[in-house]
Amino acid sequence: MADSIQMPVIGEYFCDVLVVGAGVAGFSAAVCSARRGADVLLVDKNGCIGGTATTGLVGPFMSVMDPTGEYPVVKGFLEEFVGRMAKKNGARLPADCHGGDSWSAYRKPGHIGVVPFDPECFKFTAEEVCKEAGVKILYHLLLVGTEVSSDGTVKKAFFATKKGIVSISAKVFVDTSGDADLSALSGVKILFGDEEGRTQVSSLFFLVDRVNKEELDAYMEKHPQETDRASRFFISIIDKCKKEGTFPCGRHVFSAFESLNDIWRINMTQYDDQIDFNDPEQVTKAEIECRTQIPVLIDWLKKYVPGFENVRLLQSSEMLGVRESRRIEGEYYLTVEDVLKGRDFTDTVAVIGDSIDVHGKNQSVYVTRTAPTQIPYRCLLPKNLSNLIVAGRCLSADQEAHSAARVMPPCFATGQAAGTAAAIAVKKGINLKEVDISELRNALREDGVFLG
Repeated sequence: MADSIQMPVIGEYFCDVLVVGAGVAGFSAAVCSARRGADVLLVDKNGCIGGTATTGLVGPFMSVMDPTGEYPVVKGFLEEFVGRMAKKNGARLPADCHGGDSWSAYRKPGHIGVVPFDPECFKFTAEEVCKEAGVKILYHLLLVGTEVSSDGTVKKAFFATKKGIVSISAKVFVDTSGDADLSALSGVKILFGDEEGRTQVSSLFFLVDRVNKEELDAYMEKHPQETDRASRFFISIIDKCKKEGTFPCGRHVFSAFESLNDIWRINMTQYDDQIDFNDPEQVTKAEIECRTQIPVLIDWLKKYVPGFENVRLLQSSEMLGVRESRRIEGEYYLTVEDVLKGRDFTDTVAVIGDSIDVHGKNQSVYVTRTAPTQIPYRCLLPKNLSNLIVAGRCLSADQEAHSAARVMPPCFATGQAAGTAAAIAVKKGINLKEVDISELRNALREDGVFLG
């Protein structure tokens, strides 16, 4: 009987700051908090750091620049980490990615200053950085519960392992799970999708090699109109095949980014059905469907796209590419009007330059603008808890504003802000809502963060 199953508590850990989720937001939060003196534990259900950047094969980092591509806005820890990977030939600096070329899928709007990188270099470089900062890492921990006191303080988080349950107590909890798992289990009010509860579609990245870059470059130089329409690539080829009924499946959009070492990332599969991302049956179905599309798309690429005649599939992602799932209701709710107007906030802790980019089943919304987006500290703070902060994809925002903040450079930026705030709160013995915003912003500037 299921109710007779008992899992022993096989270990208990104590730390100043517990970071749940080791994607780019969690990695940034953990390192930046530890560097300011906090005893930090970083946990993840996978076996490496990076999340969608590594296990998900998503790349490049898009983009570190302002919307016009004139100057970098996401700096600080991201800039340092990219530079470190670049010294190992594991990343290309954003200053060397000018847009309109293979590094940027031959596009310029929103694609200037991207960062191609090697996922394997990311993994071991991230672990090196954590070790140097004093971050303790625990992999293969699946969050299953929390203990919250009546005064709105999270006391413990519980994780399942093969040996039993692990309990972790902390002074500050950082939710960088991507799906607001820690927040939801702790009683935070959760937002989901648009006004009707519909989330963006999901995809599965895959890697190929044997692309004839010279042939592809020549074709794109001769057909610059192929990247004119927002979020569309190789327009004439795809439109022709759709009319003929020869375009097989997927997003009806072709995004091919040259990575490193002659490897290309392809973002082309698509799962259209609405998913409950907490339901393993639904997620499994989506992953299998997207993976089924890949060999069909490979055959299409070989037949129709110049330079792809001899491509070979190297790897598909181990995890579904989820653009949007659960978000928190925070002390402030970032809106699409805030993004479009480039609104200033007195408690800005991150500045980002990405476009509004909502991927729908039959229609997508892609809006560029001229001013960067500021993210206020309050977007990272749930209303009803005093020692929990979020970063990355689960911040408080409407769907359109969230679509500009969900990609990896903004996740680095909000992760650095959350980790820095956590360290300040621990050092002063205060809760996260009592952190002095001037002190936090000064600390972020000291660490190279651009705040406008």
